[in-house]
Amino acid sequence: MGYRIVDMSADPRSGQFAYFRGMTFPFAGITAEVDITDLLTARNGRPFFLSMLYAVTRAANAVPQLRRRIREDGSVIEYDWCAPSYTAMKPDGVYVYCNVEGDLPYADFVAQGLRRQREVLERGTLTEDGDVRSFFFVSSVPWLHYSQLQHPAESPDDSNPRISWGKYITVNGRTTLPVSLFVNHALADGLTAKDVEVSLELPEQYLLGDDPAVYAVYTIRDGTKQESTSVKVPAKISGMADLLAQSTGAQLASSRDVAPGRSAWMLAGISLGCTAAAAVVTVLVMRLVNRIRRKKRRRSRPGPRHGN
Repeated sequence: MGYRIVDMSADPRSGQFAYFRGMTFPFAGITAEVDITDLLTARNGRPFFLSMLYAVTRAANAVPQLRRRIREDGSVIEYDWCAPSYTAMKPDGVYVYCNVEGDLPYADFVAQGLRRQREVLERGTLTEDGDVRSFFFVSSVPWLHYSQLQHPAESPDDSNPRISWGKYITVNGRTTLPVSLFVNHALADGLTAKDVEVSLELPEQYLLGDDPAVYAVYTIRDGTKQESTSVKVPAKISGMADLLAQSTGAQLASSRDVAPGRSAWMLAGISLGCTAAAAVVTVLVMRLVNRIRRKKRRRSRPGPRHGN
């Protein structure tokens, strides 16, 4: 497995590296609830553990600090790729170590994992093959949905990250499980503010609902790579009462042309205008009819008689 030597004296975290290396327990851990609904669908019948292991291994390798290790002389190296070394349970309840090496496509990763598990279970010894320092140490407790998990460490310079997950549960159609990450704080810590951008998206259907929520979209930048994910989180809409109070009796400028009062007066004016016009036309027609009648009467009168 290829690696490069990291000059920690020139590294931006050189101060933190020296500070935490002086501690007897320089480790930090975090547990997060992760939504795996889409993962369960995408695995298409393949083993859940190996599918989860594939996703976790690729995610961890995307963070350079998680590929760094402290050697016996105190120097730091960064591997090009780190394979997972995980626990496989024997029928008697005792576990053995198993590893899947190489940056493999999903189907090949699962196939190699199944083959390697058969091999180590037949061997039955607690040994590891390959460069142990390069591994991510992975385990699971699928019978327990936990909120925090602690890992053992050999010494303050133990720098293999530990990754674990527990039992998954389904609530309201979404399936989640706890995922834990345990690291040496001398090599890794939380992302800085400039690396993470968080935006909130508010779907319209939640705006006036009884259970408002927003989607927090996390965008993580690392060089030329950019990863995004979103999480639905509860929301509280405040200030609505004040907004309604301020809006009482107010009228938007754009609504004045179609306001009920203005429209009513306009309709009344049109109605009165039409009535007046109809009255004028009626009077004119009546006058014209009377004039025609008078002419007819004059024509029907007898002329003067002549004597003999």
